[in-house]
Amino acid sequence: MKKILLLAILLIVTVVLYFGNNNGWFKGKHGERRDFAVTDTAAIDKIFMADKGGKKILLEKVGGEWKVNGKYDANQGWLKQLFETIYKVKVKNPVPKNALNAVIKNLSSEHIKVEIYTHNELNKTYYVGGSTQDLHGTYMWIENSDVPFICEIPGWEGFLQPRYNLNEMTWRSRKVFGINPDEISEVKIIYRDAQKKGFTILQEKGNVVLKTLDGIPQNNIDTIMVKYYLNLFKEVHAEAFGMVFKEENSDSIRNSQYWCRIEVKHGDKLETLNIHQRKVNERTKQQFDMKGNELNIDTERYYAYKNNSHDAMLIQDYVFANFFRSIEDFSKKKK
Repeated sequence: MKKILLLAILLIVTVVLYFGNNNGWFKGKHGERRDFAVTDTAAIDKIFMADKGGKKILLEKVGGEWKVNGKYDANQGWLKQLFETIYKVKVKNPVPKNALNAVIKNLSSEHIKVEIYTHNELNKTYYVGGSTQDLHGTYMWIENSDVPFICEIPGWEGFLQPRYNLNEMTWRSRKVFGINPDEISEVKIIYRDAQKKGFTILQEKGNVVLKTLDGIPQNNIDTIMVKYYLNLFKEVHAEAFGMVFKEENSDSIRNSQYWCRIEVKHGDKLETLNIHQRKVNERTKQQFDMKGNELNIDTERYYAYKNNSHDAMLIQDYVFANFFRSIEDFSKKKK
């Protein structure tokens, strides 16, 4: 009887040791965790990232749209890249034993903490550190794991920390207008420049009317050209935010007379864009006109303020040139 009991105890111990080794029961308090990836990215509704220096980014889905720190629409390109990272990140290698203490020390002092929420609940938390010496791996540590790992995105060379960017302006969408042209009821373009004549476009049930700013309807207009113009509002982006040069003051520019004002009504919304000419500076590419005369006004870029915001946008003439039409541009050309 004693022999049977002893054999039973040995069998139980053997089973416990076998499963314990396979599941990391004896490697520390929690064992090893390698499950960095979140495969159901459609369920993600919030991502919080922060470093020990106080920089923070909160990406949150509000009403079906992603917001940055509760203030701005999120940049879709950066969102796509982050979601790809969250979905594909995998353990590449364990940290070599001879480097483990140094890696743990560095990760503890310098990291980006990442919290991922699905269905309004915390799914997982991990810490993103620096790169390996060959720049092909990233030290990462998932919460409740006794050890960190070297992680990667299979098939992609590089380290991952830059994808967890903590710059608010980087995450902010650069979209200036994103309006369905069929929903536009009115567009008004106003110039300070007397050489350009502003206009109003009215649209109702697909029919368009072109008027002067005084309200005089125009005949013989090219309706295709007018509808093409409305289509410009479908998607257009700024180059950057906050790029006011040191010799200029953003509030002074904002409070000065605009060069061009764009007003567009759609549904119950009115969106405005005040566009200001920009002085030539040392970074302006075109410093002289065709006759060799020195330019005072930058012909390639403008400052712009959306909906009376205090945030200066930098916009390119290359992108916005088609918006700067005169009323005569919509007249039918004589054959």
